[in-house]
Amino acid sequence: MHLDKIRVDGKQPADLIKGRVVLKYPTLAVAAREFQRFPSCEQKSVRMTSGGFTYPYDEIERLCYEPVGIKSTRIKSATAGFHPRVKPEDTLRSKTL
Repeated sequence: MHLDKIRVDGKQPADLIKGRVVLKYPTLAVAAREFQRFPSCEQKSVRMTSGGFTYPYDEIERLCYEPVGIKSTRIKSATAGFHPRVKPEDTLRSKTL
């Protein structure tokens, strides 16, 4: 068995399939959390579908998704926090007076 993480989009809708019962969830992340709540004997009979892929119970444990609410780690521009002491409009007014 290959034990690498399976990268998925955690924001896509997902279904947990337990026998003939299909439980629909708004996101894959929520469905994965609900999967963890099943007793271990029931987890073996559960499959998950999302984005056209079907994951058996042993692959659900390896899903790696981006949690919702993480702030961007993007670097701000150099001028984002720069506040000049004199506004450009003030320098134009002083020249015209």
